[in-house]
Amino acid sequence: MAAVLMSLVLAVVAGGMGWLMLGNRFELDTDARQNEILNLGLYVAIAFVPVFIAVLIWSP
Repeated sequence: MAAVLMSLVLAVVAGGMGWLMLGNRFELDTDARQNEILNLGLYVAIAFVPVFIAVLIWSP
C-alpha cells in the first residue's frame, strides 16, 4: 500500500513537471480550462506506470 501511495505522489510530481515542460499536447476537450486539467491528469496517469515499476524495483 505504501508503494502505491509513494508512486502516486511521485507520479503527480513527474506528471506536473512533464506538463510544464511539454504543455497541452492533447486536445481532450474544447474548453481551454478543462483541457488543461485533463492533460495534467493524463500526464500523471502516464507517469504512474514507470514510477510504480521503479518504486517496486528499488523497494527492499
